[in-house]
Amino acid sequence: MVKVRIHSRDFLKYPILSKNKPIGYMLCQTNGEVEEFGVSPFPAKGFVPVKSFPHYKYFLNSHATVCAILLDYLGLRGNDSEKSFIASVNVFIEKCLCSQPGQPLIYDIAKGLQDFASYKKKGLLIKELYKSDSGDKALNFYIEKIKQKEPLIVSFVFDKEGKSRERARERREAETFLGVGELMVGKEIFLILWDTKMEDFLAKSWDGSHTNIIITEVRVEK
Repeated sequence: MVKVRIHSRDFLKYPILSKNKPIGYMLCQTNGEVEEFGVSPFPAKGFVPVKSFPHYKYFLNSHATVCAILLDYLGLRGNDSEKSFIASVNVFIEKCLCSQPGQPLIYDIAKGLQDFASYKKKGLLIKELYKSDSGDKALNFYIEKIKQKEPLIVSFVFDKEGKSRERARERREAETFLGVGELMVGKEIFLILWDTKMEDFLAKSWDGSHTNIIITEVRVEK
């Protein structure tokens, strides 16, 4: 880990410093606390992100785009174009609760990926951990997998009922990223993520304004 400190709030464009040199720029803060920042550039020492994943452009939604990236990383893309592959994955993870008011769209990633794998006649091992179940367990799992250079699917849930495991799993109000690293800012832990909308690396606080975080590991069954 790289320990950094937060600069004076008078310098919000570059508030994140390491050895008095800026390593990121402020994107969001809540109640004066850093919520997320763009990572530019990475600290020179002590932190090497997972880089060997395909950098798809955002298409349809963050959930499908990130899932397609990880499935491509695992060798399941085939000959599809990026957009066609994302669309194919989205068919399996996006569902409409059409009988409910507002006909909300939900994104059950674990079930969707299992269904996609069955369609492709492949076997996937999928493991989900919820911050609301055990924050320490979920964070330690994330850090351990990142140390092994294994990218993860990370969903930040903002639904007001998102502390519920089942409600969080639906991702009614959520964004999904590819988890590739972690970083200490003072005493706070930030997850380093690939943001498909920004097409850049992003640091998001583990203790931000979300109601839940879902860490999803996906591996090909041997």
